[in-house]
Amino acid sequence: MASYAPVIAPAYQGIGLAKKMFDVIIAHFNRHTTVRKLLLWGGVKADNEKAIRFYEKIGFANKHSFEYKGLNYDLMYAW
Repeated sequence: MASYAPVIAPAYQGIGLAKKMFDVIIAHFNRHTTVRKLLLWGGVKADNEKAIRFYEKIGFANKHSFEYKGLNYDLMYAW
């Protein structure tokens, strides 16, 4: 398993950059490692509906919830 904490500046959101970033990351893992799971370390705030929709759209699933300054989700992508 690998942990990853991506951040895309607001000015660059919604133009496909994050999807391309994950495509490159997953391709790298496929070529160079045996890693087949990514966990968004630190999670996503439960009220960040835009981020949750994005992650679910590209295949992430909620694996755990935790409280830290509100409800958060640990999202995982496995292939």
